[in-house]
Amino acid sequence: MCRYLAQLLILIAAVECSGCLSVWGKRHQQKVQDARQLTLSGIDAAHDGEWQLATQLFTAALDRDPNDARTRYHLARALWQLSQREEAIAEMVEATELLRDDPQLYIELGRMYFDDGQLDNAEKWALAAIEIDWRFPEGRHLFGDIQLRRKKYDAALANYHRALAQRPNYIEVQLASAEIYRIKNRPRRALATLESILERDLPAETVHQVNYLKGLAQKSLQRYHEATRSFSKALAHAPENTELLFLIGETQMLEGKFAAAATVTRDGLVIDPENVALKRLLAQIESNQRRLATRGPQRR
Repeated sequence: MCRYLAQLLILIAAVECSGCLSVWGKRHQQKVQDARQLTLSGIDAAHDGEWQLATQLFTAALDRDPNDARTRYHLARALWQLSQREEAIAEMVEATELLRDDPQLYIELGRMYFDDGQLDNAEKWALAAIEIDWRFPEGRHLFGDIQLRRKKYDAALANYHRALAQRPNYIEVQLASAEIYRIKNRPRRALATLESILERDLPAETVHQVNYLKGLAQKSLQRYHEATRSFSKALAHAPENTELLFLIGETQMLEGKFAAAATVTRDGLVIDPENVALKRLLAQIESNQRRLATRGPQRR
């Protein structure tokens, strides 16, 4: 009798426990569903540039499901946009711990360290991503950027070439490669790289950067008229950029177009009256104008 009573009690306890687990499971499932909905709303807010709202939504989602690596990833990006860099990096570290061996997450974290000037930490995560997939183009891109920042140009270029071997139309890597060619006094190679980029449909910001770099390469080749045109195209995207105004004035002066050079240089000084480089350039242009006036008309 006692034996049967004990078995009955065990059975009742098991049924009650099963019911508790069922209730707990439903509650947990509901929390996860709520968290997903909050995360989706946060992604929409981030897409609209509402970073503060996005942060609040991602945080609320993590209160319900703290082990969702993707939500932590999105929270980190939103915090970064709000210039809360330390908190953003901490969240991205959490994401990499929750979702291990994801090279894309490693690169996101490495890029944050890179942008924050922490090159050693950036290198650690770039190499970790490359170790998972040595052909991963984003890993080679980041590692190349680190080498470029350290002025190790050959190492940077080698990594960029590996990235381009996997993704031939990787525009950011092509731009960085063109910059190295310019630094290493290989303007023709830089120009060829930039011309190939312009064959594609590009966002305005990229076109601006390409034209700026093209102008620098053309200037190095003493193709001053072409350089002036490239800088002028770049200026259309950033009309108050005094560096571009300086470069246009300089290349026009080198062409011998002193009046035009003086005009654009004065335009720059209206924007930044204390700009030392523009003041010196204007003095040089005016000196050339005086010298030309003193010579008088030249016989042909």
